[in-house]
Amino acid sequence: MKIKVLLLLFFLIVPQLSFSDNIIGQLKKITIIDSGPDNIDEVILSSENYFAILLEKKEFEPVKIQLEMWFSETLKEYPDTFALFFYNNITPFPTEDISSYSGDLVKYIVLPKKSKHFIDIYFKHNPTRNEIIPGTDYITPKEFKNSSFPLLIAMLPVMKGIPDKLLDETIKIKISPFFSENGTLAINVFEKSNSSSDNSLNKITEYKLYIDNNIYENSDNLVLPTGIRKVRIEKEGYITFEESIILKSNEKNNLNAYLTRELPYVVIQAPPEAEIFIDGALYKQREFSNLKIGEHTFVFKLGEYSISRKIKLEKSKRYLVDLLLDIDIKEY
Repeated sequence: MKIKVLLLLFFLIVPQLSFSDNIIGQLKKITIIDSGPDNIDEVILSSENYFAILLEKKEFEPVKIQLEMWFSETLKEYPDTFALFFYNNITPFPTEDISSYSGDLVKYIVLPKKSKHFIDIYFKHNPTRNEIIPGTDYITPKEFKNSSFPLLIAMLPVMKGIPDKLLDETIKIKISPFFSENGTLAINVFEKSNSSSDNSLNKITEYKLYIDNNIYENSDNLVLPTGIRKVRIEKEGYITFEESIILKSNEKNNLNAYLTRELPYVVIQAPPEAEIFIDGALYKQREFSNLKIGEHTFVFKLGEYSISRKIKLEKSKRYLVDLLLDIDIKEY
C-alpha cells in the first residue's frame, strides 16, 4: 500500500526593516548647488573621508550631478578595493564641525581599474539609452527612497586586509551640476489708479494670463523655456497689459503687472475758487478716474459767472478741461 505524504511548507514572513547607517570619518568639503553659472566644485578624498552636497534653491534642483574622478596609479593596481557610498536622509544637517552622521544608504559603486571614471546622479528622470555614456555608472531617482538632498558621499574600503599604503591614497572628484533649459516666472497683478496723484495698489487675483498666446491658469511659479516670452494679461473692464520678458536658464524671474480701468481720466484746470458741478453734483476734486463712459454735463461757477459744457467721455481716453476766463477791454 502506497502512503502519500503531505508536506506542509511554512514560510516565516519577516517584515523588511530599514535601518540608518552610522557614517563616521572626516568631512572634507560641503558643496552647495545653486543656479549660478560657476557651480563646479572639486574635492580630494581618501579612505573614510566623505563630502556633502547641499541644495540652496529647491526650485532649481539639477537634472543630474556628474562626478568625474581621477585615480592614482597605485589605486589602479588594486581595483575593486574601495567604493563610493551614497547616503541621503542625513541627520544632523551637515556642517564642518560635525564628524558623525546617520543616513540611508542609497547605493554604493565600486571604484574600477581606470585612470578616470564618471558617475551620473539623476534627480528628475531615469536616463534613456542615449543619455547614458558607455562605461559610466549612474544613480536613478527611483533609488532615492524619500529625499535627495543633502547627499553624503563617502569613500570606504569594501575588502578586508587592504595594504596600509592604500589608506593614504586619494581620488580627485569634480562635481558638476546640470540644469534644465528652463526658468521660473512669478507674476503679480495689481490694479493701478488712472489718477497721477493716487499711488495706491490693489492686488488682482482673477484675470486671464497668456504667455506666447498660450493660456495659463497659475502664475505663482511658472516653469517656462528660456528666451523671450511675451506676457499678456486680460481682465474685463481693464486695459490689456502686454510686456516681453527674457527668461534665463535656472533663474527665478518676477513680473509685476499693473492694470488700469478702461474708464476715462479727466483733469480740470480752473481757479481755486471756482465751483465744479458734474451732472448736478458739486465736486471739490480736480481729477476724475471714476466717471462712467458716456455724456456728462460740466458746470463751472465763479461768482456770478457760470458756464456749462456737455462732454462725451470714451473709455481709456484722457481729457483736459481748461476753464479760460478772458478780460475783454473795449475802447469807447
